[in-house]
Amino acid sequence: VSEDTEEYSSTTRFLESSLGIKSYAELAPYLAKGVERVMAEIIDCKPTELTVTPDLICKLHKDAFGELFPSWAGRYRDRDVVVGKYNTPHYFEVPVLIKQYCEDLEYRLSLVGPKPPVSDILIETLAFAEGCFLNIHPFLDFNGRVARMLLFALLYRLNLPPVQLIPDEKDRQGRIEYLTALSRADNLDWQPLISVWKRRLDKG
Repeated sequence: VSEDTEEYSSTTRFLESSLGIKSYAELAPYLAKGVERVMAEIIDCKPTELTVTPDLICKLHKDAFGELFPSWAGRYRDRDVVVGKYNTPHYFEVPVLIKQYCEDLEYRLSLVGPKPPVSDILIETLAFAEGCFLNIHPFLDFNGRVARMLLFALLYRLNLPPVQLIPDEKDRQGRIEYLTALSRADNLDWQPLISVWKRRLDKG
């Protein structure tokens, strides 16, 4: 599941930040700048330095959002949350789930290789990387943005071009298909998200 289901209609959601209590819409430009800054730092790294670990995942969150949310950016959530109709894993399970996720993803990446051609195993690995991370929902907020930064890092590591991860606002059908694919992935049905990744790479 993705918090993007909330982001699409989030103008009335308010968050306490270093700038004061602001609506999600008011914070969006600052959040975007944080993500852009982290992405610029990613491409300054060597691809071999981008090993997926719990530390990397927390660092992405902290570096992008730490100025706005210094008290909890980069830290796993400390309470259970519900996103839409989806009950995320219990907060105390998150550290173990993220550790397992990183180990599983790195194993899959080892099978793919450093500069792979587009193949079924590559597409399945990218779908797993996105869907499983969002399913765990490790942070209180901005999990969708962390997923996008992580996927940007993976594509760079794999010598693949960036792809458009979120459909345009005008592409209502594309958004419905994407959110449906994430929902299906929550139930371990990966095929819709695999199909989404095939289309992304075809356009890339």
